[in-house]
Amino acid sequence: MKYFNSIKRFFIYFILFDFMCFLLRLFSNTEAYDFSMWQGYQIPASFIFATVCFLYNYHLKNTLICLSVVFLWVLSSLCKLKVGAILSEREIIQLISLSTIIYALTASLIYAVLGYFPKRLSAFLKALLLLIFSCFSLIPLLGLGYFVASGGHLISSHILLALFQTNFSEAKSYLSEQNLILWFWGFFLIPSVIVSLIYSINTLKIEKKHFKKCIISIFLSLVFMLLLVPKTSVSTIVQMLISTYKTLQEYKTFNAVIVQRKNILEKLNVSHLRNLEKQLHVLVIGESTVKDHMSAYGYTKKNTPWLSSKIKNDNNTIIFKNVYSNNILTTMSIQYALTEQNQFRKIALAESYTIFDIANSAGFETYWISNQEQFGLYSSPIKPIAYTAKNTIFINDHTSKRGLSTYYDEELVKYFPNILNRKAFIIFHLMGCHSVYRDRFPSSFKTFKNEKNDKIAEYDNCVLYNDYVLSLLYQKTQQNPNFSSFVYISDHGEEVEKGYAHDISKFTWHMPRIPFFMIFSQKYATENSNMIKTLKNHMHSYWTSDFLYEVMISILGLKNVPNYQEKFDLSSSNYHLKKEDLTIIDGLYHITDDSLE
Repeated sequence: MKYFNSIKRFFIYFILFDFMCFLLRLFSNTEAYDFSMWQGYQIPASFIFATVCFLYNYHLKNTLICLSVVFLWVLSSLCKLKVGAILSEREIIQLISLSTIIYALTASLIYAVLGYFPKRLSAFLKALLLLIFSCFSLIPLLGLGYFVASGGHLISSHILLALFQTNFSEAKSYLSEQNLILWFWGFFLIPSVIVSLIYSINTLKIEKKHFKKCIISIFLSLVFMLLLVPKTSVSTIVQMLISTYKTLQEYKTFNAVIVQRKNILEKLNVSHLRNLEKQLHVLVIGESTVKDHMSAYGYTKKNTPWLSSKIKNDNNTIIFKNVYSNNILTTMSIQYALTEQNQFRKIALAESYTIFDIANSAGFETYWISNQEQFGLYSSPIKPIAYTAKNTIFINDHTSKRGLSTYYDEELVKYFPNILNRKAFIIFHLMGCHSVYRDRFPSSFKTFKNEKNDKIAEYDNCVLYNDYVLSLLYQKTQQNPNFSSFVYISDHGEEVEKGYAHDISKFTWHMPRIPFFMIFSQKYATENSNMIKTLKNHMHSYWTSDFLYEVMISILGLKNVPNYQEKFDLSSSNYHLKKEDLTIIDGLYHITDDSLE
């Protein structure tokens, strides 16, 4: 009977914690409830919680401490709701899982230390465990402390980097302008919470020694930590700390790259055909957007109302019908598109001119403004290109390979530079339609439904939101009196119907089929009528995105550009590449084999 009551109590704790997880996930400001995350994260977290409660004989203090740790970590991310940042249910449940594992492992090891080690050794090991636990607790407290101290702002890697790069005088000047009362309470919060948690854990008592329960609890905590933690992208604050560390490390190597590139940049002597004019050119690089799911390209759902309207009503809008990404990996696609590298011209990245190098040499003010992750597995080749711009801005504090973002893409509009007295070239890099699709758009854009496949509906809503973001960026561009061109291209497409995303091992022809369009001001179109006519003549020509470098050189009006080749340039009457000439992924697939044509 006693055994039965213990098992029953275990499952009551399991169910109650699982229900609490569900309630916390409702704070997400993104769409949908993902059953797979419920299985993959929530059930293990609930099981670990019930196990550590079982270990301490369901003592109320132990239960409350565990719940306090969980709420502390979740609260650090709930701050994002206050500033309008994205808080996905993925982040919430992963924080619940991580915090539960951290506490359960700490409590279980302390149980083992107190119960089965000599007194002096146990005191030392217990202190060490509490110190490690305190270090982990600093992570969410750092974010919460800054949120209070700053009057409701999120901490970011840029703020931490500023601390590393400042001196005492600058720090003193900065603090003199702050609300010191808020700073006092913000950072009073950190030691007070840590002391409270340490004191509470330190006073936990072992009522009875249960060796088997202790071993089971430690074993399960370690197993779930090894299985779940590597898969978690965790909170913005964790990603911020990682990106800060990586930035400091990369500062060392980045200077070497600059020195290496200095020699090739000294050879540049690019001039501007329209040198006396102030111009504004904007290039928007999308993410994972396939033309086959855009109504502007014939898709049945009306998910590109702005672009469709521009095509219909604006004679200076040109949409290209047969464009393919040169690769279905973001890094390779963008690397080729924005440098003199292409599938026919093999040059090392460090020895290649970027489109920013060329524009800088011609006197343009250049910008890279991105909502993509600055660091991570898929960003490293892009970063050297981004930093060849005179101004480089990343608004995303995440650092992972999972495509997380701090804000929706419309946040980029706030960073649109106000340039009136200089010619400027701006590249915006969107998060676009990167999976997970439902995390890419606010709930107000949940328009389309698909009874058979929710992911298709989520993707179509994502495309709708992407169209809205483009309309906002275009509106800001058009408002500038120097507006000349607005160009959009996606890095690659997506296999939405089969759920393959852009997995190269499951290649389908939807993956490289991308949208590409240009909008010109009336003044620019009039002054460059031959170019506009040529571009319109090439609307149905076959072309791959690794030749974007040549096209942008012409649109920017640059000359004396080394290695520029007209045969790759859609705006040139000498463009002569045929469908039979074109391949993607370094010749792995031929365009003529596209089964969707």
